[in-house]
Amino acid sequence: APRNPRPEGAGLEAMALGFRENSKDDFENMRLQFPAYDAFYTFCRLKVEGKAKLEHATR
Repeated sequence: APRNPRPEGAGLEAMALGFRENSKDDFENMRLQFPAYDAFYTFCRLKVEGKAKLEHATR
């Protein structure tokens, strides 16, 4: 297990498991989840640039 897991990791794992259960095969799984990963990547890029902040998440 990672020493300092990021909270985003739990969300990504949950999303991947949910998509796997909701998809009839690997092709549908990829078709459905890739837009979500693209959006998450964009958020991470904006966060690194100092342009994104989660407003509704709590720790």
